[in-house]
Amino acid sequence: MKFTRKGWGRINLKTVINIFLDTVSVASRFGVLKYYTKVFRDTTIMLTAFVAGMYIYKQFVNPYIFPGIESRG
Repeated sequence: MKFTRKGWGRINLKTVINIFLDTVSVASRFGVLKYYTKVFRDTTIMLTAFVAGMYIYKQFVNPYIFPGIESRG
């Protein structure tokens, strides 16, 4: 097996431009649009609602749904 490097390899100018544009788009979403903050907030709310729903279901409907997970208190 022989490894030879000629020029830039598989990285060409188009690849460099795409990497730059992706970086700019992520930075604009993060800094200007606050897109990731909204996604994180919505995900946290949905996860909290799901866990609370499973807890209520286990407490009042079917206490044997998650064996081994016992309430301590």
